[in-house]
Amino acid sequence: MLYEITKRYQLKDRQFVCIGGFYNHVFSNGSHVVKVFHENQANSVQMEHEINVMTYMNQRGIPSASVFHSNRQRTFEEIMYCGERYFCFVQSRIEGETIAITDLSGGNIAEWGAQIGAIHHAGKAYSHYYPLNHWHEESIVQTASIVLDDTLQAVWLNVYKKLTSLTQDDSSYGLIHHDLHHENSRFLGNKASIIDFESTIQHWYIYDLAIAIYHASLHIEKDKRADWYEWFSSIMLEGYQSTFSLEKKWVDELSFFIYYRQWYSYLYFQVHLEKNEQVTQMLEKMKSYLAAEKTII
Repeated sequence: MLYEITKRYQLKDRQFVCIGGFYNHVFSNGSHVVKVFHENQANSVQMEHEINVMTYMNQRGIPSASVFHSNRQRTFEEIMYCGERYFCFVQSRIEGETIAITDLSGGNIAEWGAQIGAIHHAGKAYSHYYPLNHWHEESIVQTASIVLDDTLQAVWLNVYKKLTSLTQDDSSYGLIHHDLHHENSRFLGNKASIIDFESTIQHWYIYDLAIAIYHASLHIEKDKRADWYEWFSSIMLEGYQSTFSLEKKWVDELSFFIYYRQWYSYLYFQVHLEKNEQVTQMLEKMKSYLAAEKTII
C-alpha cells in the first residue's frame, strides 16, 4: 500500500517506517509523513475535515504540517488494498522534536500554552461546509450508556448534567484541537508546532488545556503530581493567556475538565482497546478513580 501511495504522490524516497498513531497508522520517510486510515477508522469527510483545519491553521500563522497534492491534484486518496478500502494523505514532516514531559522547560510549557490559545483565537473565524461536531455528538460520548456498568452510570450522569448546564458562548466555547497530548507538539528551540488535527471539535476552550495537563500528568510520579500540577498549570495558563483571554470562572473549572478527560479516556479505551490482562487492570484502576469521583492529580 505504501508503494502505491508513493506513486500517487510522486515521492522518490519509498523507505517508510511507522512512527506512531493510535492504530500505528502514521509513517515517515524522513521528509514526508503519511497517514493511512482503514474505512472503519475514518471516512472521506473526516479526512477532508482534518486537512482543511490544518491548512486553515497554517494560513492563520499556526505552525503545523503542510499537505501535499497527489498526481491527480487531490489532497487525499482512496486506495483499495486486499479488498479493503483505505484513505490516506501526505503531509510535510515538522522540524523539531517531541520533548519528554519531565524535560520540558518553563519556556516550552508557556509556548505550548500560547499555541493552544492561538488555535482557539484563529478557530473563531473557521468555517467550512462540513460543520464541526459538538462535544455531545461524539460517538465516544454517546457510547456511555452502553459501555458503563451500573456502578458508573449514576456518576457519569452527574458529569454529563454539569456539562449540559454550562454556557456556550464565543468567549468560552468553539473550535478546539481535542488531542493535545505532548506527542502532538514539536519543539524547535523556543517555538512549538502543533500536529494531528483529526479530532478537532466544538467544545469548551478550557478542555484543551485540561487534555494537555491530564496526559502530561501521567508521566509524573503520583506522589509528586500535586506540586507539579500547580507549577505546570500556572505556566501553561500564563502562556495561554498571552494569546487568548479566558475568564477566571472557566479557569476555575480546569480540575473538572481534567476529571472529564479521565471519563473520556476510559470510554475511549473501553471501545477501542483489545482487552488483555494488562488493559483490563488499567481499566479497573481508571474505574476506581471515576467511581470515587477523584482526579488523578
